[in-house]
Amino acid sequence: MRADISTAMEALQLPPEELVTVRSTRYSAVLSRILETFTVYGAQDRNHPWLWEGFKGKHYAVYLDAPEGYRWLPRLSPPDERVWLLTEDWERRKRDGHYWVFEGRVGLTTLQNAQ
Repeated sequence: MRADISTAMEALQLPPEELVTVRSTRYSAVLSRILETFTVYGAQDRNHPWLWEGFKGKHYAVYLDAPEGYRWLPRLSPPDERVWLLTEDWERRKRDGHYWVFEGRVGLTTLQNAQ
């Protein structure tokens, strides 16, 4: 999965430091906080395959046909906001949790792609 993310970032001409894999020393704490904050499952259900089924509070989805969905991010969050990308571990390599966790900021990513 990490290789796929790197390939996509190269195709979008994003520097590797724009979206980095959360270090193993922080992974458990970051994933737990995300799950506790945004899902009804909480940290105890780290292996739940479909998180969107358990989002807390009101939520909605935006389906985009264009491959440039990242351009919507500045409308959803301030440019300096720290964001996380959770990708499912399809290859089942993760021992703790069901997700790879990446960290970045909204503004730098969208500014790079706007050029």
